[in-house]
Amino acid sequence: MSESLRVGVVGAGLIAGCHVRAYATVPGVEVVAVADTRLAKAEQLAAPVGAQARASLEEVLALDTDVISVCTPPSSHAELTVRALEAVSMCCARSLSRAPSGMRSGSSRPQRPATAW
Repeated sequence: MSESLRVGVVGAGLIAGCHVRAYATVPGVEVVAVADTRLAKAEQLAAPVGAQARASLEEVLALDTDVISVCTPPSSHAELTVRALEAVSMCCARSLSRAPSGMRSGSSRPQRPATAW
C-alpha cells in the first residue's frame, strides 16, 4: 500500500482507546484525529499516536479521512454514522442504534457506495 489509510476516531472513552491502539498496530493505517466534545480527553488519546485532537466529527472529516470509527454512546451512533457516510466510504460503529427504527432512519441517506461495520 503506497498511501496510508487515514482514520478518524469519534469519541475518547474506553472503546475509542481500544480502536486507536488497534489501528496504530496496523501497517499502512494512520490515526489522524480523535474527536470528543471533551477536548482534553481527545488530546489524551490522540497524543500517543501522533494524531490531532478535535471537538467534532466535522473537524475530523475536514482532515481528509478515509475511515471513521464511531466510539460514542450508543444513542448517537445512527446520527454520527449517517453523517460520516455522507463524507467517507467506510465507517465503524459498535452498533448503529439500540432500536431498529434508528437504523432505518439513515439507511438510504448515503449517496455513494459505503460500508458500515
